Amino acid sequence: MKKSKLIFFVGSSCSGKTSAEELLLKSEKANRLLTCTTRALRPGEKHGIHYNFLSVEDFHKENCQNIITITDEWFYGVQPAELVKASNSDKPVIYSLINMEFAANMIDYLNETQVMDYVLVYFNIDTETRTNLMRSRGESEEDIQKRLSREDQPSDLIKWKLDPDIIVTELTPTLAEDLWVKVLEKVG
Repeated sequence: MKKSKLIFFVGSSCSGKTSAEELLLKSEKANRLLTCTTRALRPGEKHGIHYNFLSVEDFHKENCQNIITITDEWFYGVQPAELVKASNSDKPVIYSLINMEFAANMIDYLNETQVMDYVLVYFNIDTETRTNLMRSRGESEEDIQKRLSREDQPSDLIKWKLDPDIIVTELTPTLAEDLWVKVLEKVG
């Protein structure tokens, strides 16, 4: 049986990851890796669609992989059952992240377990473009500066030993379609 592929979308805030992911999901070319969190639902979010929303106690019982700790009560992670579901998918599965360390951790896990193959897509969009997108979304200058100050830099690819299969350097109207062609070339 052919293994499903996990497509990592890694890049800073407002780099086009979510837009590309949503277009690919809408076109039914890929599935999303459903992650879990202990934070409260935000307006418009639904359990089982955007995240699996769990209590802190249930989160720890699940033995989640690739845990991201925001605070003592706020975590993100991937439930083992969701990884199994993803590995059995008949379509590539997208896992979107803003943090290279967590991409590296998940890649290490995949290499150790051999549960899925993967393709790493790095969104390296210039700061001016991303800043303008944040402004167009109504974010304050203070919030924009906070976001920019805590982001990974392209040099962090070396730090985390990440070797992207595909690098996106500009946002275009046909980004999702162009990206999908490149992804298909990598997944075979």
